[in-house]
Amino acid sequence: MFAPPGSPDVLALATFAYQVYDTYKGAPKRFKDLTGDIKGLEILLRKLGNRLALQQVDTTGQENSQETLLSSDEAAGLEQLVKQAGNMLEELQQKQGYASAPRGLNRFRWSQGEVDSVRSRITSLCAIIGAFNSGLALPNIASRVPVIDKQQEILDKLDTFLLSLNNNSLSSTISMADSSVPTLPETENEVNPEWPKLVRRMTEYGISEAEAKQNQDLILKWTARASRPASSPPLKQPPTTNSLTGSIGADLGLGAHKEEIEVISAVYGPKIVTDIMRHIMNAHLGLKLTRVPFSATNETFGGDPWPNCIKAFSMVWRKVIRLDYGNLYSAPQKLFAEEGEVLTIDLSVPLPPHESSETNKRGSIYILNASWHNFDVTEHVASITANDPRPDIMASTHEFFAMDPRYGHKKVMSVTWTYSDTAAALSHCEVRTVTENYSTQIPPFLDIICANWGGLDITNLVRAKITAQQTLHFDTKNVWAFASPDPLPGWQKTISILYQYGSLEPMQMLVTGEDSSYATIDPGDRMRRNFFFSKSIEVTSDIRVVAAVWGLQPVSEKVFGRAVIERKKVPCSNDFFGRDGWGGRLKTLQVFLQNGHTGECVCVSEKEGNVLEIPTVWPEH
Repeated sequence: MFAPPGSPDVLALATFAYQVYDTYKGAPKRFKDLTGDIKGLEILLRKLGNRLALQQVDTTGQENSQETLLSSDEAAGLEQLVKQAGNMLEELQQKQGYASAPRGLNRFRWSQGEVDSVRSRITSLCAIIGAFNSGLALPNIASRVPVIDKQQEILDKLDTFLLSLNNNSLSSTISMADSSVPTLPETENEVNPEWPKLVRRMTEYGISEAEAKQNQDLILKWTARASRPASSPPLKQPPTTNSLTGSIGADLGLGAHKEEIEVISAVYGPKIVTDIMRHIMNAHLGLKLTRVPFSATNETFGGDPWPNCIKAFSMVWRKVIRLDYGNLYSAPQKLFAEEGEVLTIDLSVPLPPHESSETNKRGSIYILNASWHNFDVTEHVASITANDPRPDIMASTHEFFAMDPRYGHKKVMSVTWTYSDTAAALSHCEVRTVTENYSTQIPPFLDIICANWGGLDITNLVRAKITAQQTLHFDTKNVWAFASPDPLPGWQKTISILYQYGSLEPMQMLVTGEDSSYATIDPGDRMRRNFFFSKSIEVTSDIRVVAAVWGLQPVSEKVFGRAVIERKKVPCSNDFFGRDGWGGRLKTLQVFLQNGHTGECVCVSEKEGNVLEIPTVWPEH
């Protein structure tokens, strides 16, 4: 095990990040996206370290302390940011354990929810680093170094060049030096025969020979400092970055990056007007206006959606900053009004970042906003959904234990929800409205755990078919339209889908064959449990068999269990199972395994006439 850097040296931290990445890149395929996220974090840390090294360059050849180049807020923020990155990397390192890589990673006991949570934290961290890096005070350097008028453009090119130099030079020993890159002297006064070679390399990044010559002093100092081996002493003053509480809100209000306004939902009376409000916001942003005035009237929303009734308006919106390695989201903002009111949204006000809770289980319903006329009842509706997997929300003042917001007049309730409170999930919300004394149901989350088509895993393809109503409806005669290649050409194949509604209900299984019309999964369907064993069959302490399908029929639990326990091998034949599972057709055996530690499920399959060997090591997929 290698130790993290003892001081907040960003370049040393980047090297630590690469070491963690180098371990994780040997992990099973299901960790591929996480590995890419770690690599993105390493690249951003290295780019930030290079930029900080540049900030210490002085035309007199003297070095200035960080306090003279970073404001006190920047210095405190950098310290906090490096601390967070170091903690994240240590956590990833400890999760891998002391086993050798990549073999030790095959026994990762992470649920998919844990992986998604860590990926979300890394993405958020990368977004903050990118925002801080872009906001560093390069104008300070411009006022101190005599370069040409296009100095900022040249500095950006140099930044890109140096980032490439460092990334290309990483070897298995994590050295930041590369024999293909000229070793530069510490000062421009030393003889440097390698300078022409470096210039040729820089021209590939849009830096002309003239520009390189005019900036030679700066380039020599910068590259010599940045190509220093990882074992070299850290920078004079430990670099430190923007704190979460101070900088994210400031960044979200400054518009220094590619900033967008996302209208998550908007309701006027019983009418959903999300698209109209998006057009209004985009029109003001196109004119670069920071204040968005509008009125909650019939004219604004294209007519009267509820004649002779007083309507209310409710909207949820947030700021989004698009960055190279992820998005930075503000906390959602709510707006409530009554018909006729004039509203103004001030986009220049800094907003806090979105913070996901750690209590919601996968599949739980997250209420983003609920309004009763122009009254906020989000917390009350959230308390109902927290205790009911299939909530039915009644629109009445009595239900909300609140004062009547408009006594004697009919009112509307609106509910905006998603199935996770992570920032990315809020871009895929559902909104419904219902008039007074009627109710609306929020469908439970449909989780496709595992899906198999004749031996081919089609889990992600099936997930993409789920509707906003949390149903699945597809034509079994046209499975190959969204799944390829055909795993068994010429065979009629079994389609088995292991799924679960919400986080509290048991797993269910849909089994059907090709060319058998349409298949449907709906919250109102009867419970499908006939393919599951009464008790899971233990293969190892980690792996259990929860269900098995022979053709289109469930298998005998007693016969199957004996074969698994005694030989770990199952003959795929009608004689073994005591029945023909699909009327004379060639069939497959599909066996669903569950990881006893993570709960993850996977399907293994074999053709009729062969023998299925049940894996004793969790299979990659």
